[in-house]
Amino acid sequence: MAKRRDFNESYSTVVSVNKLHITPKDWEWISAAHPHAYETWKKVPKEDHEYLEQLVRDGCSFAYASLLQVCARNDIKWIHFSDEHALINRLATFEKEWDIDPDLTQA
Repeated sequence: MAKRRDFNESYSTVVSVNKLHITPKDWEWISAAHPHAYETWKKVPKEDHEYLEQLVRDGCSFAYASLLQVCARNDIKWIHFSDEHALINRLATFEKEWDIDPDLTQA
């Protein structure tokens, strides 16, 4: 029989992020199994400075490591990255790295 739990243990906090807020290298790291996908989910790890520093040493952007840290500090459990999400004001974007004309992303 399936394990049961209370409703308040069955949901988590999610943030929707356009993948232009991360670099292509970050995307390869996050979606290694499906690098050509247009969306993916990332479970936010518990805040761990050594882990975040290692991500940056391994080639991920500081912006991605910072996003993980901010999510952990705000009790966000999952990040849904997709081409279809709106860009978030005051969050860095990487259009040049994705070979996208920045004028196309202005609203």
